[in-house]
Amino acid sequence: MPICLWCISDCATHSDDDNGEPSKASDVPTPQTITCGEIVRRPDELFDAYADPKELDTMGADGLVRLCADANIPMEGTRPLLLAWQLDAKELATFSKEEWTKGLDVLEVNSLQSLSAVLIDLEELLVLRKPPPGRPPPRAISKYIKSKSATPLIDKYNKGRYWSYVENVEAAFSNFYSFLFGLVKNEGSRNIDIDYALVLWSVVLEPIYPIMPEIIEFIKEKGTCKGVNKDLWNMMKDFCRVVKPTLEGYDSDGAWPTLLDDFVAWKNAKGEVNNESIAA
Repeated sequence: MPICLWCISDCATHSDDDNGEPSKASDVPTPQTITCGEIVRRPDELFDAYADPKELDTMGADGLVRLCADANIPMEGTRPLLLAWQLDAKELATFSKEEWTKGLDVLEVNSLQSLSAVLIDLEELLVLRKPPPGRPPPRAISKYIKSKSATPLIDKYNKGRYWSYVENVEAAFSNFYSFLFGLVKNEGSRNIDIDYALVLWSVVLEPIYPIMPEIIEFIKEKGTCKGVNKDLWNMMKDFCRVVKPTLEGYDSDGAWPTLLDDFVAWKNAKGEVNNESIAA
């Protein structure tokens, strides 16, 4: 399902011609391939290898899937979403050449390997909440130093942005989380589809907050929620942050969205919590 989050909106465009006829193999240039450790001089060289052959200034879902495969970036987790955030992408499953170049220029990424390192570091810091490594000396030179018996001694990319996130992990995560709503929201709509919301919550909130799996179970069982507005989107993260699986931290007089109050009632009805843990 997470792959569909990226591909479903673009699959028809990439598989059919404008007249509705399937594309012929002879009409489409053979895609380029870049090895994971291959160094490029400019970010646009990476982009060009995965650009849509019909729109050379755009990387669509097909190109993203190929890039992730070549870079050993799993599609089913948060890393493609973190990439979209770092590029400040405006459209789901699509990167413009301008977004790509601006984002990777800041990060000083020059290979698929260094791009993968960016996303691994961000996932571990913001989603898996692993403690960051010690910050290297200011005079460290960014270049590749590999060893079979030790981790690289020098950064594979410019970590200036990463270290700014380390200063306030929660603020950085909130920025990322807020970005995702706009990424999947259709232009002109105030809501995002519940299926998109459930996928995003499962990969972004569930690793951090232990109450999230039960909320997802409740929403699926209830089956009446079809869309999520910005208020519910934001309040979901706040609820998970302050309310524990025992419902400790929940205030019945708080201004939570109705869906979350209904979740508490559903959980209480299952008899799995001690009502004394709920603030009156």
